[in-house]
Amino acid sequence: MKSKDKDKLEEYKPKITPKPRFSAALTRVHIELLRPKGFDLIKYLSPGYGMYAFVRPRSTRLLEGIGVVSGLVPRAFRVELGVFPLDGRFFRGALFQKGRWRELGLRVSLGQILRPDDSTLTPEQRDFFSYRDQSTLVTQLRKAISQALDHGPSVWEQLEQALIAEA
Repeated sequence: MKSKDKDKLEEYKPKITPKPRFSAALTRVHIELLRPKGFDLIKYLSPGYGMYAFVRPRSTRLLEGIGVVSGLVPRAFRVELGVFPLDGRFFRGALFQKGRWRELGLRVSLGQILRPDDSTLTPEQRDFFSYRDQSTLVTQLRKAISQALDHGPSVWEQLEQALIAEA
C-alpha cells in the first residue's frame, strides 16, 4: 500500500470517544457542590441502573436528599428531591402524595419542579438531563444539582409537612 493510500485510510477512521464515566462525574460534583453542604453520597445497588442519593439529616427523624438515576434513558439522567425516615432508603419514597407508601418517604422529580405545567414535553423531555460525553455529563450534573439545591429547601419543607400530616 502506498503512503498516500495509508493517509487516506487514517482520514476516514472514526474517532472513538470513551464512554462517559457516570460514577466518576457524580463523585466529582459531590466533592465540589454537595459535601461542603453536609451531604453524604450513597450508591444503591441496582443492576443496569445507576442509583445514587446525596443525603443529610433534616431532623431527628428525617433525612433530606437529592437522588440521581442513570440508565433509564441512554446518556441521560434524572434528578429527584426527597424526604424519608432515618432508617429508610431514598428511592423507596413514593413519587405521589397519597396512600400508604408515604410512610417510606416522599420524592419528586426536579423536572416537575422546574416545568410543572409544560404539557408540550414528554416525561422524558421534562425529567431527564442528557449528555454526549464526559465533559457535558459533568456540566449537566453541575447544572441539575445546582437547580436541586436552589429549590431544595422549599421542596423538602413541603414534603416534610406532607409526611407529618399523614402520620
